[in-house]
Amino acid sequence: MAVTGIVWEWRDRGGKVSIDGTDDTRVALIGVSSRYDSMLTILQSGILPTYLSPHPDNPFYSYREADIKPIGPYVWRAVCRYSDKPLSAEEKERKKEPNPCERKADVSWKTHHYQEGFYKDLDNKAVVNSAGDFPIPTPPIDRSYRVAHVVKNVPDVPTWLDDYELAINSDHFVIDGRAVAPQKARLSGLDISSFQEENGYRFRVLSFDLEIRKLLGWAIAFVDRGLRKKVGTSLETIFDNSTPKRPITTPVLLDGDGLPLDDPGPDTAKYMSYRGYNYKPFNDLPLT
Repeated sequence: MAVTGIVWEWRDRGGKVSIDGTDDTRVALIGVSSRYDSMLTILQSGILPTYLSPHPDNPFYSYREADIKPIGPYVWRAVCRYSDKPLSAEEKERKKEPNPCERKADVSWKTHHYQEGFYKDLDNKAVVNSAGDFPIPTPPIDRSYRVAHVVKNVPDVPTWLDDYELAINSDHFVIDGRAVAPQKARLSGLDISSFQEENGYRFRVLSFDLEIRKLLGWAIAFVDRGLRKKVGTSLETIFDNSTPKRPITTPVLLDGDGLPLDDPGPDTAKYMSYRGYNYKPFNDLPLT
């Protein structure tokens, strides 16, 4: 399975003139040795021009792309486009690094808005009513956080793919020049494309989001309160101070060890924090 020859033909030669520049088209007929040869056979043979190589008749034109299709069992047709138009940012990057997997990651940003219960203000003070108690229901507050969308070419499906879905950063890392403290970022939205090919290199396009909550982080926290208390290894109902004593119907503040607080109040309230996600080093991710 191989390329047997190439002939540049006159049919469909031409071009396009616009305000941005000029395109010129050359057409090649390419012979192959097997009806099972593919476009990959032609690309790997090196018989076509290389990306940004000069036009044989005009050095101000450079090769940009080709449309390659079979027109018979042993003949393929390549329509090669040359242009003198200025290179785009993507084309400049392709010129600088022909291997797609060696190119820099592309990072873009957006903002995500949401609501949550308003328990503490920015000074870490409890949010209370005029009597100094927690309001019922808890008032909502609008929040937002930044989301970095990362796109990177990779040679194959990364081995870490499953381990990092909804993972939290365990260490400091830097994304697009911005430092992120531990437990402030969560990885989500992992996507990976099918194989693509460029300049003879096979690769996939990996993309994912880093949700960065710089203020609150990703700890799962709630006010420690309940209707029962811990006594040894058992749970017992908490009773009020009436006569006779009756089970409480409104949760009371607990001390973090399962017992009612001696001096309950918003300023002495305890908050329970739990680890709900895997912690992973984000410095190992393809962020550059």
